[in-house]
Amino acid sequence: VLLILDDAWNKDIVLHFERALDSRTDSRLVVTTRIKTILPKISEFELGLLEPDDACALLLEVAGLENTGAPHSELLYKACELSGHLPLMLSIAGSMLAQYGEELDEEFLALLQDDSAAEGSLRVGEFGDELVDLEDRLINSSLRSYTARDKKEVEELFYFLAVLPEDVPLHMNVLKTLSMHLEGPDQKHPGRKLRSWVTALIQMSLLKGSIGDGFVRFRLCTQPLNEVEPS
Repeated sequence: VLLILDDAWNKDIVLHFERALDSRTDSRLVVTTRIKTILPKISEFELGLLEPDDACALLLEVAGLENTGAPHSELLYKACELSGHLPLMLSIAGSMLAQYGEELDEEFLALLQDDSAAEGSLRVGEFGDELVDLEDRLINSSLRSYTARDKKEVEELFYFLAVLPEDVPLHMNVLKTLSMHLEGPDQKHPGRKLRSWVTALIQMSLLKGSIGDGFVRFRLCTQPLNEVEPS
């Protein structure tokens, strides 16, 4: 048996599946995670970060800007550095640049490196996740930079979905109930605004998923808040 456990955050979960395998056989457990040494004495293969020019290409693609090829501007290289050369964070930065509506400049870099956006974070990695501050900074900066009239509702939806496990299907009835809470009970077409908020989060790369037939499946780009340390 080849068992693949994707995006694990807790060692107990990994151990649970590891014990389910028969050690007398050639069965193997493959774990993908953002946490180094999630288990002791385990063979690790680190994927590493994107090369600077590849990171620039991804950010430009997400932002919908033309890629004229390397070498790129120093500002672009700096933006990629502030995104940690991580595909997930580069996608958020690219979406922010698309919303920014201007060419990449010092003001946009200041938005990316706004340390106050990560203040007050409650998220903690069980093994001291080094990427928590970077993720929180970009996620909060992206939410701050969203200035549409439905900003409050989009933020509320993001935080509501963040308490749920990743990749868990949600029936449309759940969304309809949620829409009554966020949209108010007197809407003629419940769920219509909610769909637009979901679309906004997807466009910001803060939500990975799609609206399917009868249910939706979300993949938040951040650690689920059920891993948050109680205050």
